[in-house]
Amino acid sequence: MEKIKRAVLDTGPLTHLDEIGEEKNLEIIEDIFIPAEVEEEFKRHRGKKLNIETNELGSKAKSYVSLLMQKHKIDLGEAEAIALAKQERINLFFTDDWYAREVANHLNIETHGTLALVLRAYRENMTNEKEALKTLEKLLRNSSLFITDKIINEAKEKVRKFESES
Repeated sequence: MEKIKRAVLDTGPLTHLDEIGEEKNLEIIEDIFIPAEVEEEFKRHRGKKLNIETNELGSKAKSYVSLLMQKHKIDLGEAEAIALAKQERINLFFTDDWYAREVANHLNIETHGTLALVLRAYRENMTNEKEALKTLEKLLRNSSLFITDKIINEAKEKVRKFESES
């Protein structure tokens, strides 16, 4: 099994997996990095504290946050997460915010969302096919993730296809 070594997470994937009780999918990442604002947003949305240590931004990264917010009109949490990725030289960022993905991609940071975490956890045998399909369905029906039936069905097809290739 190959885990993801290091990644920065935005509030979205943390919130959506928590909403459906599927936080175990985060175990695919060895070292999760989150800035203080992501933890604060999670607390505001979910009413509880994350069980992930926050990472401090240096003064240079804090200045970069302001620039990102002004120039790209992204929220504080996304701006802090992108600045943290740059500060720590982490090239993988999980967010469900389309515009934050665009900004991060422009800065040569690879981006993925909650679905990628679920698919990767399945592909690396951290969950089985039935659990992965159930998790995808719960994301559609029971989370605040803005997603369509079509996208969930495509993700389910990836799970089934991977199983048939194995």
